[in-house]
Amino acid sequence: MSCRRAALSDARQQYLRGEYHTAGETYRWLYRQTPRGEKALRGVIAYEMAENYRKINHTVRASVAYNNAIRYEYPDTLMYFRYAQMLHKEGKYPQAVEAYRRYLDLSPG
Repeated sequence: MSCRRAALSDARQQYLRGEYHTAGETYRWLYRQTPRGEKALRGVIAYEMAENYRKINHTVRASVAYNNAIRYEYPDTLMYFRYAQMLHKEGKYPQAVEAYRRYLDLSPG
């Protein structure tokens, strides 16, 4: 990404084409380049990056990205469930239970 400027649409296209490793690099670059004050955009990038890493079973990177999306208040309750799944796979059971409970608290029905 150093030679050209990437856009969120580039990362999304890479993801849709199944180029998950390339998309992951693009999402990470975008996340680092986005000012912390742009909370909504950082939340979107973090969530999409987490979903990308989840697809290729990079649980550590996915859980970090989900945590960032939560911190930036990305508005999707399913994110808590996915975050819990990643923590569970990492063997972080107490944190996973907490995330599962948060998901259940936020989910209707």
